Amino acid sequence: MKISQAIAYANQKLQQVGIKSFYLESRILLKHSINKPLEYLLAAADLELSNTELTIFLNAIERRLKLEPIAYIVGYKEFYGYKFAVDNKVLIPRADTEVLIDATLTLMDSKTSCRILDLGTGSGCIIITLLLQIPLTTATAIDISIDAIKIATINAEIHNVLHRLKLIHGDWFNNIAPQKFDLIVSNPPYIADHETSIMTPETILHEPTLALFAENDGYSSYNTIAEVAKHFLAPGGKLLLEVGYSQAEQVIKIFTLAGGYNLYQTYQDLAGHTRVICFN
Repeated sequence: MKISQAIAYANQKLQQVGIKSFYLESRILLKHSINKPLEYLLAAADLELSNTELTIFLNAIERRLKLEPIAYIVGYKEFYGYKFAVDNKVLIPRADTEVLIDATLTLMDSKTSCRILDLGTGSGCIIITLLLQIPLTTATAIDISIDAIKIATINAEIHNVLHRLKLIHGDWFNNIAPQKFDLIVSNPPYIADHETSIMTPETILHEPTLALFAENDGYSSYNTIAEVAKHFLAPGGKLLLEVGYSQAEQVIKIFTLAGGYNLYQTYQDLAGHTRVICFN
């Protein structure tokens, strides 16, 4: 099968299952399968794929036809300009979460020396990005999933920050020795069980439910963090949380009632929703 024929085949198959970006995705999957840049696909449209290349490509298409996210198929996702390894044990980094990075960087600069704690690190994309953006920073990151810790370790090694990052397997603040952090960040699970109707099939079928859903209508993670985070914040320290598009008011209420926190700033996503809340 020629490259042009492979792309045409993938276009047809992906379009049949309702994938709107079939034109782009077929090329991404072929690029990944033959380990060539996108430009090569156009320049070499009449070249025949080897049997091995074709087998890899057809397998990738079959996985996508089952609505497996393309990031899991190719094994990585770009976040804040960096490439992060991902698999179905960790949440795929979202553009909305880049608001958390932007918000943090408004509070810090590249010459800042501070200690950061990342709660529920997943792939490690948040804390590793912050370590790359703020070179003098050291950090601790925790996740309840040992598989997530393994992926975060791989990403820390890829980006050469493992020597500045302590990764801990544990549930929220469990297993973290009493200490103070200048900054605590988290993108916790915040989706309520009844919200599945507004989620994409790719997410529901393939992304880890532990990283997506929270009890108490999506607020249980915030309740837990509110109870404990203040005991780990250094004087003058700040806590930054990603929240769901309609959750800001309730999350602010949770932390206000918990005591020990003051609302410092809110940050909006591109749609104008409050996406990150900062407390001090």
